[in-house]
Amino acid sequence: MNVCSANYHVFLEGDKTPPMYGIESGDGIRACRISTDFLEVSRLAEWYGRAGLSSVHLCDAVEDYCRGQS
Repeated sequence: MNVCSANYHVFLEGDKTPPMYGIESGDGIRACRISTDFLEVSRLAEWYGRAGLSSVHLCDAVEDYCRGQS
């Protein structure tokens, strides 16, 4: 049985307009331009970490989350 414990953190894409936040995994996989709301992205990153989301599925999980917001 494999146990996944990916650490995620929020990063700011400051060179874009408007400034957007994304999530990066501990192994460098990034999901960019998620939201302008730091708290929203931070909560999402924490939730993925607690859930043990594999970084391989990060972009798919973010895409599903963003589709649910519209």
